[in-house]
Amino acid sequence: MSLPVPDAEASRRAYELLLGSGSDALWTGSNAAVTIADTDGDVAVDLRVSDLDAAVDFAGRRGLRTQITDDRRAGLVDHRPFGVADDIAADGTTMLDHLVLTGGSVEQALALFGGRLGISLRLIRELGDGVAQLFFRTPTVVLEVVAGGGTDDWGLMGLAWRAPSIDGERDRLVAAGIDVSEVRAGRKPGTRVCTVREPAFGTGTLLIQQDGP
Repeated sequence: MSLPVPDAEASRRAYELLLGSGSDALWTGSNAAVTIADTDGDVAVDLRVSDLDAAVDFAGRRGLRTQITDDRRAGLVDHRPFGVADDIAADGTTMLDHLVLTGGSVEQALALFGGRLGISLRLIRELGDGVAQLFFRTPTVVLEVVAGGGTDDWGLMGLAWRAPSIDGERDRLVAAGIDVSEVRAGRKPGTRVCTVREPAFGTGTLLIQQDGP
């Protein structure tokens, strides 16, 4: 995914602390990649695929218009900021647990992610007033979609990174000058979480530890 940031140097430092050394403003975890862009750029959230041409063909057969860019990415023209992109060799150890997306109605979310993109729907949690959380699972990550909030524009609310030892990871980031909340019980049973309150990450950032099975 690509995240526009106001201070590239601060973002480089933040992501190097979280994900290790990167190159050309690109950091890779074990199942995700993050790149930073100029503040006037657009957020891009991509599904990584092993065969971009086949993914573009699949999208076309599902009625999705795509536009291929020079960096081997195909954006979904009518569903920005989403797209598909060539896979990147995962050389990091930190795993993305889930990302939180917003926008559209519940019906639009079901049609796009479950219908056209063929991502497995695992759970719908009603929040009231027509708003719901929908949880889709790809082979490597969970997409949490908060839909029905009254806007048709899709957006990225945040990223949740796994921390095998959340207390140690929090202490490490705090020692490096990053503002991190206290560790607390997560909404999902058997999890503990903390919020990383650092604007340099370019999006909401959470650490999560799975204690249970």
